[in-house]
Amino acid sequence: MKPTTKIFLYIVFGLVALVFFLYFRFPSEMVKHALEDEIKKAYPKASLEVDQINPTIPPGLKLEPLSVSYADQPIIRLDFLKIRPSLLYLFSRSGRYAYRGDIGSGNLRGSAV
Repeated sequence: MKPTTKIFLYIVFGLVALVFFLYFRFPSEMVKHALEDEIKKAYPKASLEVDQINPTIPPGLKLEPLSVSYADQPIIRLDFLKIRPSLLYLFSRSGRYAYRGDIGSGNLRGSAV
C-alpha cells in the first residue's frame, strides 16, 4: 500500500473516531446546567427546563423538550429546539445563530446575534 494511501486512511479513521466520541461522549448534563446557570444570571426570575441536550450534524445543539418560564408563569414550550452557528459568521466578533423548533402545530425559525 502506498504511503499516501496509508496517511489518508489514518486521517479518515481519526476523523471518524473523533466525531464518534464527540457525539456519544457529549457532556449533556454539564451543558444543561451551564445553560440554566446563565439564564439565572441574566434573569433571576426566569427558569429553563430541558430534559435532554444532544449534539447535531451540522454542528449545533438539539434541546428537547424545552420549557421557559418567568416568575413561575410558563412562557413557551417547545417539543425541540435546534441551535446552530451560522458558518459565515463563525469567526466574526458578533456570532450569529440559527434556530428552529416545533411549537404546537407550527414551526419556530429564525436567527439571533
